[in-house]
Amino acid sequence: MIEKPCSMRRATSHTCVQTEFTSFEPLEALRPIAGANVLFCPSCGTNVNRWLDCDADAFVLADFAPTTETEGDEFWKRLSRRLPGVSLIESTPGTRAFRFKDKLGVLLFLDNNEVLDHVRRYASTISHFIGVCDGCLEGGNYECVNDLPFLGRVLSCMPSRGMVYMTDHSKYLFPSSTPWDDDPPKPRDEYILGRYLISRTDAAWGGAGGYGPVACYRVAEGGQAQRQNSYQRLPASTATDLS
Repeated sequence: MIEKPCSMRRATSHTCVQTEFTSFEPLEALRPIAGANVLFCPSCGTNVNRWLDCDADAFVLADFAPTTETEGDEFWKRLSRRLPGVSLIESTPGTRAFRFKDKLGVLLFLDNNEVLDHVRRYASTISHFIGVCDGCLEGGNYECVNDLPFLGRVLSCMPSRGMVYMTDHSKYLFPSSTPWDDDPPKPRDEYILGRYLISRTDAAWGGAGGYGPVACYRVAEGGQAQRQNSYQRLPASTATDLS
């Protein structure tokens, strides 16, 4: 008997509201990809086709917009139309398991934190993280996936080879400015967040996001940077001091 956590409740400003879902087995849906290097896209929306052309072993998508089975069906229809050749393997009120380009994918209609908990529970590593257009500025998400503590939890799942990180907004990686500026700021080339070195690459993968141009970064553990807190913003020039 699998314990069902807060899987049928919708989080808004850290509170939960009951949805109309009556059955849901997220752990069963994720079991086939246990131990895989996954692409994780929280608050994914339906325009995910641009992210799935990568070398991850499997895909984990999360979105809390659908609150009924009917809304879930419509969400999947819009998403699947953007994925030519996708095949639906299994469907429950809160889950869609699918295959795309010979890789397994799971779409979960759950809070981003719950999905991340499930990924961690199966000891899967996150090789690709998509922090694009997550709804934090429109009020559709109570936290930004590119901010701590959520980002720190994602980085803790990074495999030894490092992580590909895509984002169109970040208070760490973009100069202080609102994403609604007429001329979006140029992303930083390097940033140190705790023990993680985040370096921008030249890969033009993903195109434009909802808030501005999408920047592609490579994340690696760059040694123990000196810091007073667990995570602290440090000048990019200190990147060469990492061992």
